[in-house]
Amino acid sequence: MISSILKFFKRRKKKRKRLSYEDYIIDCVRNTTDFDIKAINDIEILHTFPLEEELYSKISSFINAGDIDAIKNIVGDNNMLEDVTLVKFTNQVNEYYAAAVYDSYEVWQEPIVIEVFKL
Repeated sequence: MISSILKFFKRRKKKRKRLSYEDYIIDCVRNTTDFDIKAINDIEILHTFPLEEELYSKISSFINAGDIDAIKNIVGDNNMLEDVTLVKFTNQVNEYYAAAVYDSYEVWQEPIVIEVFKL
């Protein structure tokens, strides 16, 4: 998985065009997941929360238990400079997935998909 992320960044440096947030998610999911995802449709942002290990563990537990609605009630420290956005999407055969997208308030930082969950 680490090697696929590094390949993703090498390709990203070659591209000059500025991508939209959704384009970054689509590109990163296609290049870093073990799932057979060829198309990404109907991207929906579910919730953004501060990057905290404890919160991320809760989010993972809720997703694995199929309780997406519980995620919307999670609140963390708003003073963090890094966050994770949870997005939901469908693939080419309308199967549902969720992706955890890391982002930093650093200007140069592009969003990074850190984990993909099959729902």
